Amino acid sequence: MIRIIRVGLALGVRAVCATSGYGASLTAGEVTLQVDAQANVTGISVGKTELKVTPAPLVELCDAGQGGFVAGKVTGGSIDKGLNLDFGEANATGKVVVEPRGEALRFSCNLKGGDLPARGMLLRFSFPFDAQGWQW
Repeated sequence: MIRIIRVGLALGVRAVCATSGYGASLTAGEVTLQVDAQANVTGISVGKTELKVTPAPLVELCDAGQGGFVAGKVTGGSIDKGLNLDFGEANATGKVVVEPRGEALRFSCNLKGGDLPARGMLLRFSFPFDAQGWQW
């Protein structure tokens, strides 16, 4: 049986998205998120300040029964129209979209599991910068 799960995360700021062959630069207000062609977060800036980022996959999936997160491998598309991902060992595929919605930049992922019994899955979005001392 194939199961589809829809997950969304919204960032509450005005949004603009620009893509290219090497990845995408997603801008919302004064925040810019840079993602490469393999769906790794490679840069984050606030205003004119570039934050120190350790490149990491934007989206990872974990089969709770097996443990360990698996990064999605890009199989086509674009992040603003739908970036197709294959989560390999987790036996699932996904489609990640980042789009402006009113005052928010919305991250969503549609997951499709393989023909397996029901199982627990953990989906993780990564924004890999040091936010210690920040207020949210």
